[in-house]
Amino acid sequence: MLSPEYVGPDTTNAEHWKFIVPDQLENMLRKVHSIRILPESSVSFALREAKVDLNRSLSTNDIRMIGEVIEARRVIWGSYQRESNAWKVTLQVMNVSTGKGSKPLSASSSDWSKLIPLLANGIIAELGFVPTEDELNRMNEQPTPSTEALALLGQAYMDSNRGKPLSHVEKTLRSALEVDPKSPQVQQDLAYNLMLQGKLDEATKFARAATEIAPNLASAHYTLGAVYLQRGIRPLAQSEFKHSLLLDADSPRTYVALGVANGLSRKWEEAELNLRKAKQLSPHNAMICAELARAYVMRGERSRAESELRLAERYDTDSDPQTARSLAEVYGFLNDIPAAAKYYEKWLAGAKEARLAASVINSITKKLDELKARLVMHTVDASAPASHTSEDLDRILKDKLTPTEYKSIVNPIAGSAEIRAWAHQLAGDTLNDMEKAKHLFRGLARSSGARNGSNLGEVRTAIDAFNVWSNQSISLTCQDYTHLYIALARSVGLKAFYVFVTKDHSGRNVSHACAMVIINGQAILVDAAYKWFGIPHIKYEVEDDVRVMGAYLCQSHDPLKEDIGLKLVSNWAIPYFGVALNRISRGLSTEAIGPLHAGLKVDSKSAWALFARALVETAHKDWHAAEVYLRQCLALNDDWSLPYYFLGTALYSRGKLSEAREAFRTYLSGETQPRFAAKAREALADINEGLPDLRLGK
Repeated sequence: MLSPEYVGPDTTNAEHWKFIVPDQLENMLRKVHSIRILPESSVSFALREAKVDLNRSLSTNDIRMIGEVIEARRVIWGSYQRESNAWKVTLQVMNVSTGKGSKPLSASSSDWSKLIPLLANGIIAELGFVPTEDELNRMNEQPTPSTEALALLGQAYMDSNRGKPLSHVEKTLRSALEVDPKSPQVQQDLAYNLMLQGKLDEATKFARAATEIAPNLASAHYTLGAVYLQRGIRPLAQSEFKHSLLLDADSPRTYVALGVANGLSRKWEEAELNLRKAKQLSPHNAMICAELARAYVMRGERSRAESELRLAERYDTDSDPQTARSLAEVYGFLNDIPAAAKYYEKWLAGAKEARLAASVINSITKKLDELKARLVMHTVDASAPASHTSEDLDRILKDKLTPTEYKSIVNPIAGSAEIRAWAHQLAGDTLNDMEKAKHLFRGLARSSGARNGSNLGEVRTAIDAFNVWSNQSISLTCQDYTHLYIALARSVGLKAFYVFVTKDHSGRNVSHACAMVIINGQAILVDAAYKWFGIPHIKYEVEDDVRVMGAYLCQSHDPLKEDIGLKLVSNWAIPYFGVALNRISRGLSTEAIGPLHAGLKVDSKSAWALFARALVETAHKDWHAAEVYLRQCLALNDDWSLPYYFLGTALYSRGKLSEAREAFRTYLSGETQPRFAAKAREALADINEGLPDLRLGK
């Protein structure tokens, strides 16, 4: 369910309704057991993934894409406006599989407490459900009969959503309480706010009051349980959470809270069960994935924990600093220090914005400082590849290429006058090569995230990366970082080279790039993407400049340049497979066969090779053979997302719909390419519409 858009000239006293109306509509619709509403975390993830511009009206294509991203069967959206003394709301319901929207569902009233039930009943009728008498009675439960109190709740939700300090939101909630001191929702919301500020005595008072006013309100018992948990009274907390679940068995946050409580009691098996149930109900919630990863770590299941952490990072929309805290703690347990430090930094930023207590800020800062001190520099056992003067390099290229082909050559690690100036600025006056290398690294490892350059996708030269450096909205790939670092390092006289990593420092299978510098005979891996100078990656190879230039051309998405690049990497299988993949993604299946077979002559047994074999079979539409090779590929590297897309395609083509759905879901939870992601979501919409589970959003 999307928040309704306000249509009108003045938003001063209107905008907050788009925060409270969806909340109250959801509360009413959830009382009908046959309907399942995907939570706000799923909507936030969908809006980000679909790259929807919220500053303009959404098109039907936007709506459908949002539904496809999160596998919703129906999407509800609309608008509201002021007409004379009444509010008019118009909603529509879209069938995501067909892309067709319902006729507009409209209702008008000057009283929102009457308007919201009218809308809920219209939606239920459109969906074709008939509520039971008990469900109808529960739907009639209102958070407050006061329109003024409801408006203040909306204002509080809006301010909280926009990052206003907790103390500011508290004042609004207290104003709502003055208007309606008997509202259980106002009581519980105020209690939760006070709990986050550490005002636990007051929080307890208001949370208890909410349960006394509305003993059958599940959210009130959840809030009281959360307060008890914060106070360290686990038995009472667990009792309240279980009571809440008796009243509402479909509340993901209550399962999360119960899982956390069980984890604190070291009941990790029970915690895992609670968290898996929460994930089933809220499949795009980063916090749930992070806490499930914690449970797996504590049970010694590292690979499952890492899988959940990757999901948590994918779903994280930066809206909840507590998610960052969970990720930081779990990465700390796994001894992944760069990742732990990254999320402690995010947590610290969120804590400062919310103006948490100084003691909390100080404890976070101390933990972060301790982690950064653990980023010890390691040397590795590696040799420098053949070094070439510019004249030697020019001669080698001319020997391998025709004059016309030679003109297409681009050196992605070449510097420029601007890069040389920046390198000398970063290095300063030091004459020590180690200090130069470290100064360049510190200048390069900016705070914005980096993406692995797996599958040899888009890539920038050092000059391109330098030119967009000041634009913090652009996320550089690991290859971008690597090219730029090498150019900077060579600008100040350091011996620096390109490194292709296949198993990182934590033992994870990757397709990743970093740099290597040779200082006083010691090889040091410099990884700006991982933010670690001297990172101890496990499996890698160091490439010479000719192969680096060839690999760059192989990622050009230009058939002529790709062929030129392949001439320069004749004994390196990965670029061959990358070219084949990129051509297939562009619909050039026939042109992909040659690079695939050439790559297989170099490597026929790795995960990449098995994937390549599967692509050949896919191009020939031999779905059974493709499935066999893809399963063998994933048996060697189940961290790699792309094979899951082709496995889903093969299974879908063979009519194995449930298995295909799981494969497509796994693909979409990892690194994706826009074209494949769109096709996977379209297939999921069709599969979900045809499978028997009728609950909305499943």
